Amino acid sequence: LRDRRAFLRYLEPLKKTKWVVYAKRPFAGPEQVLDYVGRYTHRVAIANSRLVSLADGQVSFRWKDYRHHDKLKVMTLNADEFIRRFLIHVLPTGTASISPGFSTSCAGEGARTGAISSPRSNLRRW
Repeated sequence: LRDRRAFLRYLEPLKKTKWVVYAKRPFAGPEQVLDYVGRYTHRVAIANSRLVSLADGQVSFRWKDYRHHDKLKVMTLNADEFIRRFLIHVLPTGTASISPGFSTSCAGEGARTGAISSPRSNLRRW
């Protein structure tokens, strides 16, 4: 990440890859999928209010444990791991998304591949 040009060269082959998406039926049904997507639609990967501290190369932040009755917890990661996890949520330029799990590179391709699309222009453009 230090050398932007080297990083972009590293990513270049990924842009040319023909990706195949495999998705299983949701175990708990469509309601669970909508609940999951609803938590992320139109949000940033992590809000500033969730950041607790940055000290000695460690980032602490609050997160909600949905498996244990929405209990708020604090996690501490080294800064490199925190940034790695954050960047998982950053989409390439020109990609539209309504959530981290559902994205398409353009409306035409979305219609062709069955990706979620919207007739209105409420998709975030990165």
